[in-house]
Amino acid sequence: MNLLMPGLVAGATLLSGCLFLDGGAGGHPGGDGDAGGGGGNTGPETGTTGGDAGTGGACSAGTPYGTVEAKLDARKSTFLGVNVQNLAPVSNRVYWYDTTNYAPVLNGYTDGSHAELTYTFTVGDSIDSANWRASNNLIVTAQPSAGGVTYRAYDPSAASKAIGNITVDAPVGASYWAYAVDGESVYLVMLDAKGHNALVKWVPTAGTSTSTVTTLESAGATVGEFWDFDVSGNTMVFIESGLIWTLDIPTNKARSLGNTTEVSPSGSIDFETDGVMFTTDTALMFFEYATGKLLNLSDQINAKKYSAGACSAEASRYVTDFARWGSTVVYIGEDSGVFAYDLVADVVSPVLLPPSGGSLDVQYRYPVTLTDGTLFVTGLTSTDGTTGADGPTFKLDLASLLE
Repeated sequence: MNLLMPGLVAGATLLSGCLFLDGGAGGHPGGDGDAGGGGGNTGPETGTTGGDAGTGGACSAGTPYGTVEAKLDARKSTFLGVNVQNLAPVSNRVYWYDTTNYAPVLNGYTDGSHAELTYTFTVGDSIDSANWRASNNLIVTAQPSAGGVTYRAYDPSAASKAIGNITVDAPVGASYWAYAVDGESVYLVMLDAKGHNALVKWVPTAGTSTSTVTTLESAGATVGEFWDFDVSGNTMVFIESGLIWTLDIPTNKARSLGNTTEVSPSGSIDFETDGVMFTTDTALMFFEYATGKLLNLSDQINAKKYSAGACSAEASRYVTDFARWGSTVVYIGEDSGVFAYDLVADVVSPVLLPPSGGSLDVQYRYPVTLTDGTLFVTGLTSTDGTTGADGPTFKLDLASLLE
């Protein structure tokens, strides 16, 4: 589940599993796939890449680079063109913003049925104010108004089928209260009369009534600055002051994951049944539930030094981004290639490699996966040797590649 933060990020990434810290529209790959969108600033960033794309040539060991690159490239197909931001997965559906016009338009595509929808309800007047969160059952938006903040729930299978809405008082110093969606339930974190951070539940199909599930303080959490959260089943994952906590809702017990380096404000958090994965400014980290240990996955990945067909032993080093699919972690390597690391087998495999030679530079970024093993990744493209600011989104079958 991927968590998205308004000003940060949530499926099984923080936010319904996947949390996107930068407030982006959607989550990264999730276990049960519930994900959502936050404030809307996780699109391609000029200059933030994983390395130089045009460093090909024959490899000193293993199969020649061009042979491997071409074989992997043949597996991909173009899914979307330019003017697209914030791809986010929810189970076997992927969402994105069409930014052709000033106000972004939310779109969705369901793998398997190949059904595509352009949603006609608003998610915000600009990319900076846009926000949404989703589950398999709902898409929810938060829209500030003179009377407070209105949360609207829609059916994700229709272009604009409203299910319900509620209006609450606006928070001080923010546009809306942080919110998450899980199944048919919507959760908000709001300050109560005692100034405590209350987890409030709303079920749109049941009307406009809300109920307080708990407060973070009563669960044992020390809350400084609350950033964002997500809920999946009985688990809540939240961020306060850059630190990550889990909360078991039935027992009302919160636990700090003990990260001493704060989660990256431009990264994401993914929580599955086996643990919580997240990025700091320097590393990819994983809190493993079974052992209670916080692991530096960057170190584990970098120790593998995949070289066959990658032109250097450093090509597979972790640089940026990640998406989970089962025990596999998809990430961007040193030369902007896409690699997959199997947490169980402790093996690194190439997924896509940038083309070498010629005038076209492609730097891969922002991988997301669906539960059926479909991978989407953006290729930032340029022809003058600089970092591309935009480019097409490619689709490939990760499941068959890693068989």
